[in-house]
Amino acid sequence: MNRAIIGAAVAGLVILAIIFGSWYTIDQAERGVLLRTGAVIGTAQPGLGFKVPFIDSVEKVSVKTITYSWDKMNSYSFDQQPADLKISVTLRAAPEKVAELYAKFGRLETAVNQVVSPAVNQQVKIVFGRYTA
Repeated sequence: MNRAIIGAAVAGLVILAIIFGSWYTIDQAERGVLLRTGAVIGTAQPGLGFKVPFIDSVEKVSVKTITYSWDKMNSYSFDQQPADLKISVTLRAAPEKVAELYAKFGRLETAVNQVVSPAVNQQVKIVFGRYTA
């Protein structure tokens, strides 16, 4: 008798996990990256979607416009005067490119740290170095 109750309870929990683990929602300001055992298989648009429980997962990537700031970026003017500059960059992930972004970097912050920040630092030195202080 006890085994039948325990078996029914376990079966009920498994069925509930399958039911509740088979759907996801994506907000309007996000796109989803569909993963099957860690591999990118597609993207998900805003709204309700369905996936294979325990095998598929969805990682959300924001496509909102975000501003990143660097408070003290060191540079030198044309006449070799040092300066600490406050720089800001406004960007957003292109909705059609979120799968590529996730495959290369995982998160938007990682892309900013590995690609945008070094490029901004280099360009600030080039542009600010053209002018005298």
